[in-house]
Amino acid sequence: MASQPSELDTVFETARRFLETAPVGTPTLERVWSRAGAESVVAGQLIDPPLARLKELTAPDRAWDNQPWPPEHIVDRGRCVADCHLLAIALGDLDWLEQLDGVWEPAPVAYEWHLLARGQIGLGLERGGARSPTSWTEDDIELLLETGELVRDDPAGRAWMALTAGDMSAARAATEAFHAAVDRWTEGWPAARGAELQRVLGAPGSILRVELRALTALVAHR
Repeated sequence: MASQPSELDTVFETARRFLETAPVGTPTLERVWSRAGAESVVAGQLIDPPLARLKELTAPDRAWDNQPWPPEHIVDRGRCVADCHLLAIALGDLDWLEQLDGVWEPAPVAYEWHLLARGQIGLGLERGGARSPTSWTEDDIELLLETGELVRDDPAGRAWMALTAGDMSAARAATEAFHAAVDRWTEGWPAARGAELQRVLGAPGSILRVELRALTALVAHR
């Protein structure tokens, strides 16, 4: 988010100022997500980015355009593309999921990002009755644990692993624990200042609860 908050600013004030001063011009995927996160904070409810714009910006010829990039830009873009596939899972949008599965294949990111994304997308495609193009093996999960993309002590990580294993009781319990953790994080926004405030507003996908919504949709379907 472009605006740099002071130590006295609140999340609401910083989000409102961002919306007032956001640059005008061709939107990037990062700007579209940042705006949706700020709008959600100001409105006090989830406001998803325009889906048509997200689909346009994650088309195969657009998702990773304008390379070479500095490393931090690759990370930001990767997070936004990941937020898109999590939102697509939450919405049950199989056409978009299939598009995003292909987008991840040439992504200029570390292998474990590919592996995490395409396994999550595979679970989403299975939910819709499509054959999963990618599912995690035990070795895949071990690698994701070693690299920190999945964490056993994190309820979201436990939920993804339980879904892969077909253990729906564990998946539901982990998703409920994740829901409680997200609620606690949200309740802490009013007290956020400085660096913590920037971390909140720098994670629009988390503001919009896309991972929780994706897991909730997968658990509800099975």
